[in-house]
Amino acid sequence: MGILKKPFYKNKTKEEFKSWFMRHNYWNKLDNVVIEAIIDKFIDDKLAFEAFIDVSENCNLIQNNYIPLREIIHDINLLLYQFSLTLYNNGCSFRDRLIEEIKKVPLNQKELAVLLKDSQLSYESCIKLTEFFISAYYQIAFLRGGILEKYDQGIDWCRKGLKKFDELRAIPKDELKHTEKATLEEIEPIIKLFNDAIIEYEKELKSSA
Repeated sequence: MGILKKPFYKNKTKEEFKSWFMRHNYWNKLDNVVIEAIIDKFIDDKLAFEAFIDVSENCNLIQNNYIPLREIIHDINLLLYQFSLTLYNNGCSFRDRLIEEIKKVPLNQKELAVLLKDSQLSYESCIKLTEFFISAYYQIAFLRGGILEKYDQGIDWCRKGLKKFDELRAIPKDELKHTEKATLEEIEPIIKLFNDAIIEYEKELKSSA
């Protein structure tokens, strides 16, 4: 990839990451507030940070989404949520292509691997930017359990999502962001999805034992 002139993982400090952003096309169109907010979300997980850069670049998310949004959204938390929403939708697009690819005969294993990776990385980047974007946990559970039939991993991701719900409900209401309040308003049907998936994956685990 052309953007990674200096291996991204070699950046260590916040200043090094800021310098990287300022030197690379499209990223350097973002203002310092946005750049620092993104760095703060990822700086403790360099592998996830590089995956986020990779996903964003491959899908042209910066020039098509991030830059235009910044012109109309000034609330940084809402902006990051919109970035997460784009990453989530990106993951769903890869997921749908993966499902269609699985139906083909013969299977293109290389294409399947790429679509699976891109879908999961999109969802994981979404979560790193917005930790309470709980639908992304469900989608990863579906990828791991429903598609790969790694049911134990599907259960694990479902439980991670349910744990995030518990953490969200524990936050005092006056400290919740607008998007977090909206998530709580939709809590019951999403919890049902997680619980139904856990039941299904546990049943599959028992039948394959």
